[in-house]
Amino acid sequence: MTRDEEALVGALGYVGAGSLISAAEAVAAPPREPDSPLTPPAPLIGMVWTALFACFGVARARLRGLPRERRLVDGLWLMCVTYPLYTDGIRSRAATYAGNAVIAGTAAVIVERARRGGRKDAAALVAPVLPWVALTTLALLTERRR
Repeated sequence: MTRDEEALVGALGYVGAGSLISAAEAVAAPPREPDSPLTPPAPLIGMVWTALFACFGVARARLRGLPRERRLVDGLWLMCVTYPLYTDGIRSRAATYAGNAVIAGTAAVIVERARRGGRKDAAALVAPVLPWVALTTLALLTERRR
């Protein structure tokens, strides 16, 4: 399989699996109504996660030859796809803050290692999750308590 074919398969796989898992999560733990003015509309949230999952799939393909970094991308995707479980499912601010910190830290490590390994394209594909996680953290900080 060529690198481009692997990138396409990775992107489609991450997006497809992420969509199925998200649908199951919505049934198991229906999302609550956000109480923050910084929370984007639900359709935008879905679009952003879909784009991020596609980026992760392509980044993983671009990290061919760097198995540890590829596994980190797999872990990052898994943490992101299960995000609703430890935010809306558990409904714990501490779990959400911890999850955001772990996601940001993992993404930062991937970006650094990819750059050091000469894979700036992979780093650029993972980096967009950092401002997204920052926004979700700010939204949580500005959320009105019920």
